[in-house]
Amino acid sequence: MNNLDKIAKQAEVEIQEAKRRCSEAGFAKASREEIWDTIRRWIQYPGFEDSFNMLEAVVLNELEFTLADPELRDEGWQLITDLAARWKRENNATMMEALRIASFEIAAEPPECAETLELLFRMSADTDTRWAVFAAYENFPWRLKEHAKKYSNGFVSAEDCNRWLETQGLGTEELLVSD
Repeated sequence: MNNLDKIAKQAEVEIQEAKRRCSEAGFAKASREEIWDTIRRWIQYPGFEDSFNMLEAVVLNELEFTLADPELRDEGWQLITDLAARWKRENNATMMEALRIASFEIAAEPPECAETLELLFRMSADTDTRWAVFAAYENFPWRLKEHAKKYSNGFVSAEDCNRWLETQGLGTEELLVSD
């Protein structure tokens, strides 16, 4: 077990404690900032972004769990969006994949949750985060076109969906549905 795996429990406890204090403080601004500062500190931990590891899984999962609290949802999603943009600009494929697994593919899988899909498809308007919308559908490609039509406000067209399906070697949506 490497050092990052060993300290994952410490990160989990610290983030959960920050969330508990925030809830007890009625989600006051300073207590919300403590959560984001704690998560950012662990993301900056040496080696966090170098490979898949337990620390990365724990921290990104705890970040994703903030979306369940209406008082934390917007700020949590903003941090997820900021990480998606940063790791795209840095061409950090490992962290992009980790974020896809921890946050984005959840939106694409059943059951359909309009709030989450609206957050996801908002990312299609920015070139640094657009990748996340398509990456979310890696395991559920047949859902992409329908969701894009409903939630993208025109930022993801049927042609965009078809091009992505073809680049993934999946042909067209019609072929996916017929299998």
